[in-house]
Amino acid sequence: MQPATPPETLYHATTREGATAVLALGLVPEAGAHVRLAVNPGVARQTGGTAVFTVYARTAHDEGQAFWQAEDGSWLTEAVDPGFLYLPPIRGAE
Repeated sequence: MQPATPPETLYHATTREGATAVLALGLVPEAGAHVRLAVNPGVARQTGGTAVFTVYARTAHDEGQAFWQAEDGSWLTEAVDPGFLYLPPIRGAE
């Protein structure tokens, strides 16, 4: 797979409980794999996560982070620093 320029934003879903760790550590791949990112929040939510992070992918890319587009249309990258993430308020978490 060749590195590619991602869209401005991509999305990653996790559980409410997992969101706290992501806010502190960023997105970290499991077992040496890549972090998988979706092109829209609905697709990201299909993983079962209720907390959907917006990933400022183009900014991360412009600062040197590599991204790859998978055959299924999703995007892959290595760990994502929390500075490139945004978590809107989660309904019902108030």
